[in-house]
Amino acid sequence: MTDSSIPPPKCQETKDDDQQCEQTVEAEEKVEDISNAVEEMEPEEQEEAGVEESIPDWVHSLLRKKFFKGCLVHDAGKQNETNKYCITCDLAACKHCISSGSHDDHKVLKIHHHSYQDVVPLSEMQDHFDCKRVQPYKCNKKTIVSLHPLPHCGSGAQCQAWACCDICRRKLFDPKQYHFCCISCKVHAFYKNKGKIPPLLLQSRRMVGLERVGRSESSKRKRKGTPQRASLP
Repeated sequence: MTDSSIPPPKCQETKDDDQQCEQTVEAEEKVEDISNAVEEMEPEEQEEAGVEESIPDWVHSLLRKKFFKGCLVHDAGKQNETNKYCITCDLAACKHCISSGSHDDHKVLKIHHHSYQDVVPLSEMQDHFDCKRVQPYKCNKKTIVSLHPLPHCGSGAQCQAWACCDICRRKLFDPKQYHFCCISCKVHAFYKNKGKIPPLLLQSRRMVGLERVGRSESSKRKRKGTPQRASLP
């Protein structure tokens, strides 16, 4: 299990990772300009642009929790892995904790494992946190969102800036609709500079890239028709 910290991954001494880190630095340089622009917006404009007022404290705690460990309270019981999170108590709990009755009226999230990372059903998470612009995934026929970047999404030189997560540079399946690959990246974007960063980075670059792809695909579809021989007089 990796350390569930909010900051982006550290640079590794490889060519691809160096390129990835350079792209991340470039993205961070855009944050300050966007922050200044947001401060000049009217409240209605901020809402339309996706500016959050705050990030709940429990979200930070959730991102730092380690799940799928043996429950210390029910250490003698079977199936005692901590795969639940009680928002009300800020507690990583097992199914025995939840079924004991002490969490009946509490807000509880079910934690799953997908590609070695902790994920949460989108239907549960979006009831308590705005998951807009966070890319969902499929896991055992369920739509989930990842708490942290998944390892298999590709990054760095293999992914153009407009088609990647605005923070960690992981590849996005639908960059027109989504801007972040996980919850922690959206939180990171929000708090990067004085806690007033909208979860919307590199918008102009993303849209320019999408327009180029659209024009390229359109030109590929244009083909000459079957040649017709002129009729004899």
